[in-house]
Amino acid sequence: MFIQPVLKKNAHVQEKNRMDQIGDMICNFNPFLITLFTEVQYWEKLHNDKFEVPHFVLRICQQRSALRVVREKVMEVVRAYNELMRDITIDERRLFVDHLRQLDRVIYHGLTKLLWISKPKVIERFVQVS
Repeated sequence: MFIQPVLKKNAHVQEKNRMDQIGDMICNFNPFLITLFTEVQYWEKLHNDKFEVPHFVLRICQQRSALRVVREKVMEVVRAYNELMRDITIDERRLFVDHLRQLDRVIYHGLTKLLWISKPKVIERFVQVS
């Protein structure tokens, strides 16, 4: 559930050649968790004695606000990266190729090594560096 990278490259992106590649990045947060958080919220509002929310679900939901904050910060990086890649022209890419490679190295860490089970401070440091 949490053992997935923070970021993911969008699979439907086509690349003509390496310089023309426009890589849309997406936040790789599990959509099942968002649904789970919403469902538990409604069950808590009902507060029905006939139905108990399982304890392991309640433990996950205790992290709801922290995960929401971290997810929003990751989404800021995703939006900024995607805007940059969409707005930059081919000539500008050639001019800033070294800077873009450095940015891709930082983003690569979020694509491979940084997982949602990582501590929130580690993810926040990644967001600040990006």
